[in-house]
Amino acid sequence: MTDHPAPETARSPAAGRLFGPLALIQGENTASYQELLEAMSSTLKPADIFEEVLTREIAEITWDAFRLRRMKANSLRGATGRALRIALEPLLGEEESGAISWDWSEGKQAAIESVDAAFASAGVAMELALAPYLSPFSCEIADADRIDRMVTRLEARRKAALQEFERHRENLAPKLGRASEPEGSA
Repeated sequence: MTDHPAPETARSPAAGRLFGPLALIQGENTASYQELLEAMSSTLKPADIFEEVLTREIAEITWDAFRLRRMKANSLRGATGRALRIALEPLLGEEESGAISWDWSEGKQAAIESVDAAFASAGVAMELALAPYLSPFSCEIADADRIDRMVTRLEARRKAALQEFERHRENLAPKLGRASEPEGSA
């Protein structure tokens, strides 16, 4: 790829009006998205409006894939937390199993240690204790599979956009060269 300077318009108010609002949903981190977009712009160094559009498209596709992966992880974490609560009830009681499974889902170290200790004292591996209770949450498993397929399609779209960026860049270089030649030279 040829090294092109990043245009100032990528950060200008006009670019913001041109591209419209960020492709974020409520609760997503605007600064993280901007960091991703700036990193992609810094790497790709768009040389014209077409490359800016493709850079933004590539960033949005990448962000969408990240979003879907977060959704998948959160869904599976929720299903596992519910299964954990059910599996812990006979060992700890209803109230304590609910609190510990919630804290475990949040990654709190004390809860993780309590869960490990509860299953160890019962002489059973956590995976085996949870297995019977995960099957009622098969909708999360089906959702995870659907999300994986959606991410695969996004990755194919990102690859196509990057290829289009390269094609455009290859076609732009000769045009830039001709435009920089003094008139009358051939």
